[in-house]
Amino acid sequence: MQKRFKTVSMLLFLTGALSGAAYAAPSLAGADDVRITQQTESATGIVKDAMGESVIGASVVVKGTTNGTITDFDGNFSLAGVKKGDIIQVSFVGYQTQEVVWNGKVLNITLKDDTQALDEVVVVGFGSQKKADLTGAVSQVKMNEVLGDRPVINATAALQGAMPGLMVSGASSPGQSKSFNIRGDLSINGGSPLVLIDNVEGDLSALNPDDIESVSVLKDAASAAIYGARAAGGVILVTTKRPANDAKFQFNYSFNQGWENSIGRPEQASLADYIDAYEEAGYSKQYWAGNGQISTWRELLQQYKAGSLQGVHENGIYKHTDGAVYYLKEGDPQGNALDTGILSNHNISVAGGTDKLRFRISGNYSYENGPMVTDKDKYTRKALSAFVSADITKWYTQEITMYYTDTKKSALSSSIRDPFATRLISWYPEGYMPGEILGTSEDYIIDSPRNSYLVYNEERSAYSGEVYHQAVEELGYRS
Repeated sequence: MQKRFKTVSMLLFLTGALSGAAYAAPSLAGADDVRITQQTESATGIVKDAMGESVIGASVVVKGTTNGTITDFDGNFSLAGVKKGDIIQVSFVGYQTQEVVWNGKVLNITLKDDTQALDEVVVVGFGSQKKADLTGAVSQVKMNEVLGDRPVINATAALQGAMPGLMVSGASSPGQSKSFNIRGDLSINGGSPLVLIDNVEGDLSALNPDDIESVSVLKDAASAAIYGARAAGGVILVTTKRPANDAKFQFNYSFNQGWENSIGRPEQASLADYIDAYEEAGYSKQYWAGNGQISTWRELLQQYKAGSLQGVHENGIYKHTDGAVYYLKEGDPQGNALDTGILSNHNISVAGGTDKLRFRISGNYSYENGPMVTDKDKYTRKALSAFVSADITKWYTQEITMYYTDTKKSALSSSIRDPFATRLISWYPEGYMPGEILGTSEDYIIDSPRNSYLVYNEERSAYSGEVYHQAVEELGYRS
């Protein structure tokens, strides 16, 4: 056994000396554990198209990793950290993705045209064309490919980031429509593209995403030849699902469930940082919240953190002997007003047809409860759609399409303190303001984002007896 180990070690040494490969020589006790680490090198090559022209900006990556680069103006590339046998994946818009195994030599890669994309039929105005025959700027996506298995109940949200040149923006509260922009702002008053659902102007957000077959975007001014001045901001053409001739009877049901949380929230500075900022701003003797002294506030904060300060209320409010009120407890006022939201989507449809008659009937129920506390930011949608097409004669076809949508939405009242404001301080008190500080026999609810949202809803815009009793029921009552 010892003799065989020496032979293997000598062979590894010679191999490393000739090729520069790294090796590990084990001890005699572990003679069976011989490990070889393959050296990584730089893969170089050039990417051209079928005509022999260099492809600029082609993506070159090691398959299954994030190690990649792009080709330069001459189509050349150099990719470090590649091992022999790795698969190099090269892709570019309009070409088929190529995969080659790197053997340590310079690669010469030729990309082939993606003829399948050119043969794809695109809806343009009053008809359809192949992409190869298009002269205008048109983008199209299939809704099934965009949705996948995502629990998305709003078609506008599903298109966000899915189509080049189509900018989708707006708030993400439940049931709120997003805005489209294709060709920029038309005037100081803005402007939006024309949205046509089966050639009829409509609201895309009210449409069930499962009923949509494809979405086409006409970007350039050529669309004005069909739709006139209304196409100045571009045109979005929505085509709904329709069965083909002699389609077999199909019954479909789908259900999606999802959860949503607020992400990317800014982290608030600590109370000590706020005190430093107040001092730097020149507020050395008093601050805005309780007309107290900065130096006293800093001392009280140190005592509070050490646990030696007595007489502090549970929400960090402390009334000093000089009568000033100090807030000492740090928290997350914004995060306390948020929770985990839930959304669900149910779809059911029946479709079929003969050589002369085709039909499709679908129903949808969607529910979304946003990430705010309680269920006051919620959205429900009930939708029904029906399509019937009949070939009356060889040259005359009669079609009828019907849609019915019932939506209900509740959202933040305009009088509520904005829970998403970046100016919320980390030491903003929550819960109740002690009655002894207010000079009353009762504790009163503090106007924090969480409390405001628990108290208000869409129908109430100011404090009243009814709202106050609701707050007592939900938040508790002190006397």
